[in-house]
Amino acid sequence: MQSKTERIVIIGSGSVATTLGLALYESGHEIMEVVSRQLDHAEALGSKIQAKRILDDFSKINVYASLYIIAVSDDAIAEVIKKMPKVNGIVVHTSGTSKSSLLRDKFKNWGIFYPLQTFTTGRSLDYNKIPILITTENKTISDYLTDVASSIGSSVFHLADESRIHIHIVAVMINNFTNHLLVLADEYMGKHQLPPHLFHSLLQETVNKAINLGAINAQTGPAARGDMNTINQHLEKIQEQDLPAVKGLYKMFTKSIMEVHSSTSS
Repeated sequence: MQSKTERIVIIGSGSVATTLGLALYESGHEIMEVVSRQLDHAEALGSKIQAKRILDDFSKINVYASLYIIAVSDDAIAEVIKKMPKVNGIVVHTSGTSKSSLLRDKFKNWGIFYPLQTFTTGRSLDYNKIPILITTENKTISDYLTDVASSIGSSVFHLADESRIHIHIVAVMINNFTNHLLVLADEYMGKHQLPPHLFHSLLQETVNKAINLGAINAQTGPAARGDMNTINQHLEKIQEQDLPAVKGLYKMFTKSIMEVHSSTSS
């Protein structure tokens, strides 16, 4: 816990607002307000973090807080900012893609405070394991946001808008695309009444190897070794199952893996 207690307004009541609000509260910060269009959700979060006030009107936000965290969906950020009063405290949003100009055009003191993690309602997270990506043009604000991130145990990286957006693209590839492959795998397993948990150990080792060895060095499988007999056998079986999405992805990934490993081995 840091020695200085900040007076914070949490704007939003979804999974990012909830986990971040809890982490800040448990680190000793004062949560002045929770503000959300969904008042019942704001009340639920506010009760957990002992917020001084709960409201659903962005125009009535307390103007004397030190930090305002806009943790809402990307498509709602501009509307929230439009309805907010001008404040002297630092205003941040938590988006990986929304540009800083949204904040800069209205607030003197602004920054971006982007937790690089996947958030799902009901799942608790340890911010000691979550990097916070900070964007701002002011060193004093940068130092301030670094202190806030450090107070909840997060590591900090300072990035420009452009770099943060590139990171968000990679995050979508790693998290969302990988998870969709698992959805398709579960569907395939279900067609054959096979238990998906058989693959949990494989999935964990796949991720561990990519982290420990580097993804390019961890690649195995028929495409990496150019085993066309196995690849064709797989495609025939997939065709029999009438799963065009799986077949398309199998062919696309196989082609990409073969191209990458052909170029790295030449």
